[in-house]
Amino acid sequence: MAVKLDNLDDVMKQFYKMEKAVDLEVIRLARKRMRAVMRSLVPEVKKISPKDTGDLIKSIKVKSSSKRGISRARIVWMVKYAGPLNFKKDQSAEKYATNFWAQNKSSLDQEGAKIVKESMKAVLESHGVKVI
Repeated sequence: MAVKLDNLDDVMKQFYKMEKAVDLEVIRLARKRMRAVMRSLVPEVKKISPKDTGDLIKSIKVKSSSKRGISRARIVWMVKYAGPLNFKKDQSAEKYATNFWAQNKSSLDQEGAKIVKESMKAVLESHGVKVI
């Protein structure tokens, strides 16, 4: 049977026929690929971090989690003082980071949708389903 990725009903019916482990395989693959995209942003995040302390820059990590089929990938500063720290004069870390993400959100959303489709296609094809 051939499945079109644009027809989500057919894709979901095909997944339903397979074991639940296949769904988890898609989630794991998509999360792994999204982590790679987030890791590519780490150098930019290091640039917006203050240069006064090397501990802050060294603490930058990519974290991801999945809960009820929803995956999240994010970049975080692991030191306790990152939240109240001022990254620019009169601008908090949260606001400065938010501005950075606002500039990148559109491209990240597009990349995320592309990753999910590619992950579904890869898993379906690995289980013998033809994807058009």
